[in-house]
Amino acid sequence: MKLSPRAQELLARQQAKYMRSLPEKKARIEQCWHAIRRQGCTPEFLGKLKTEVHRLSGSAPGYGLEALGQAAHKLDLLLTSCNDIDAADAESAELMGALFHAFDEVIDGTA
Repeated sequence: MKLSPRAQELLARQQAKYMRSLPEKKARIEQCWHAIRRQGCTPEFLGKLKTEVHRLSGSAPGYGLEALGQAAHKLDLLLTSCNDIDAADAESAELMGALFHAFDEVIDGTA
């Protein structure tokens, strides 16, 4: 299906708005992750982290950011399966690192 020029313009604006929001999304996830690493896994920090990662997991692919969405999805699966996360755990650290790497690729324009 071919989009009208108006629809294409609206879609491009939404894409640009989403791209501009990525540094803030990354910062919120980083804040939660660093708080968990410093202060331990409280329900508040874990809940915020789960919410942010889950939203990213769902929204990124819709904007064509498959690698970012996939990295968020993998972390989302881990977070969904636990009520506690050990910030020193190798799997959580690896998945978080992959997510931050995917963010950096998109934000820096290399994705």
